[in-house]
Amino acid sequence: MSNNLVATSTTEIQCQIEIPKGKDSEAELTVGKIFLFKCEGDWPAIDPGKAHLNLPEVDQYKLQLLKFEFLSKTQAQLTVASYKVGSHQLKSLPLASGEIAVHLNGLQFTVKSVIDPKDPPTEPYGPRGPFQLPLPIWYLFGLLGFILLMLSIAAFRFRVRSQRKKHLAEMRLQEMVQEPYFQFHASLRKLQRSYFSGEELSMEQSRLLVSELNEAFKIYLARHFQVPTLKWSEQKILSDLKKNHVQFYQAFRLPLKQALAELSRAQGSERQMSLKDCEQLSRLLRSQVDNIERWTKQEGGRYVSI
Repeated sequence: MSNNLVATSTTEIQCQIEIPKGKDSEAELTVGKIFLFKCEGDWPAIDPGKAHLNLPEVDQYKLQLLKFEFLSKTQAQLTVASYKVGSHQLKSLPLASGEIAVHLNGLQFTVKSVIDPKDPPTEPYGPRGPFQLPLPIWYLFGLLGFILLMLSIAAFRFRVRSQRKKHLAEMRLQEMVQEPYFQFHASLRKLQRSYFSGEELSMEQSRLLVSELNEAFKIYLARHFQVPTLKWSEQKILSDLKKNHVQFYQAFRLPLKQALAELSRAQGSERQMSLKDCEQLSRLLRSQVDNIERWTKQEGGRYVSI
């Protein structure tokens, strides 16, 4: 507070402390307890509503004026409280109102803590160092490892879905007009007209025929089960069907493995496939497609073809 006052009075006022008694306690001061100073003297015309104590900043919490009132022309009462523990002696403390100031003498008091030093409150927990952890370190590492594992699994699944979508788009299945079953048989009839004329096949014709049989069969599977069969390995195709088409896989696991294995063997064979071998492979694939088609219809159209 500002001490730049134009004092019209240098009156010295004597004050006496008055501490209210509690029900079961002695008349002693504790932090925050309200008490009184009754001050007698030749008071100037002070406005009680504007009265305040001019305490230095370091002493602000030693004494707080809560209320000032006149009891008579020569006696005034200060309702105060202290928020600082210790013995305090405030000599010639200025009390101001506007440009008028008086000096209060006899402001001596001792403030005690509300905590009994003989019976301090017990802390619910002992002191903890800055690096003490509430949980074992292995638990935190385990939790971090679990989070990283979940993130890795999510990233892997996202990558697999993205690759599947990309590979299916590259196979251009959406551009195919005929239903998968009829398209397969149309491709098979075309191959029979071109290659199964009774004459033995050349090496080039044999390899081309096997490649087209492989493509016709795998496109049929891809359109039924949304698996990029022309882009994935045999094992990956079977794993996907086992995971996402459980009933189909249980019903066709062995014959499907046989068909894919025969196609893989025919494409990887260093010797030339004879006409008879190609005819047998064609009949095997046609039988597989017919069986799959009957099974999917019995399932009530669960597998939507594209």
